[in-house]
Amino acid sequence: MGRRSSALRRGLGIPSPYRVHGVKSSSTESENKVSDMEFYQLKDLLFISLSGLVVLIPVVGLTARFTLGPLIEKYAKMRSGEVDNLSLQVGKLREEVGRLKDYTAELETQVVRLEDTAEFDRQLRPGMQERGA
Repeated sequence: MGRRSSALRRGLGIPSPYRVHGVKSSSTESENKVSDMEFYQLKDLLFISLSGLVVLIPVVGLTARFTLGPLIEKYAKMRSGEVDNLSLQVGKLREEVGRLKDYTAELETQVVRLEDTAEFDRQLRPGMQERGA
């Protein structure tokens, strides 16, 4: 059993705790049994841990998907709603600026007409300007 476990250790890349480079081990049979027992305990622990992770990782992923999915969708809708709301506000502001431009253009034409009318009145009444002054 000792040779098999050391072969397993070498195959898995686990260094032997009793082997030093260039020095032959003088370990006894009881030390080999202890190291074999520790190796198999570690191997069993590793197997159980990995088996548990194989099951737990998908479970955690699905749980996160179903719990975080609706929250992310609501957040995305809220963000797109803000964008839609902003674009709606920009559209309203553009319409209002267009109306204000039309209104100022209309006011300018009325001022020009009033100036023309006032000039025409001054030309019709030349005597009134001389008497009033």
